Amino acid sequence: MNWIALLALATAPTCNIGETWELDGSASRLGFTATLEGEPFHGRFPDFAVQLCFDPEQPDSAWLLVAVELSSVATGDADRDAALAAPEWFNSETHPSARYQAAAFESLGDNRFTASGELQIKHIQRGVPINFQWISGDGSARLKGMAQMIGDTEVNRLDFDLGRGDWADDALIGHRVDVEFDLTLRRADH
Repeated sequence: MNWIALLALATAPTCNIGETWELDGSASRLGFTATLEGEPFHGRFPDFAVQLCFDPEQPDSAWLLVAVELSSVATGDADRDAALAAPEWFNSETHPSARYQAAAFESLGDNRFTASGELQIKHIQRGVPINFQWISGDGSARLKGMAQMIGDTEVNRLDFDLGRGDWADDALIGHRVDVEFDLTLRRADH
């Protein structure tokens, strides 16, 4: 994680409910699925950071902050990864990181929640809700002080100026991008 993403996380608000969580990056995944000529392809961002203030009993007091190093995109194809870093896509030289921040959480029951937040890519900010399941490790001695946050959302890439010119055609690269995450978190005081 470079200094830009760390600086973004340094602006996190204070956790008033006492349940601050930090990412275990080696056990976490932030990925996406997009389509190329109608065929799905998968990618991930290995370099990202998360700060979370969350108590499932008090979701209305929660907040989430995620910083993603855009140049870390990995799709299993070096040419595609290089293209995604170009100005028509992420323009990661000029805009090295993306940021997601949410402060409105709601319980859906059965340890499922939704968070309404703002995603910022290339200085374009749009509202993006995420849905997730919270799995607490407190019932297991091995996982004590840890939890999993597993969820997803979808974005329209054109809302963030991703894929200009010929790349804007939905038949070539689909406008919809499905984002999924599986985060392993540990309490900050552990």
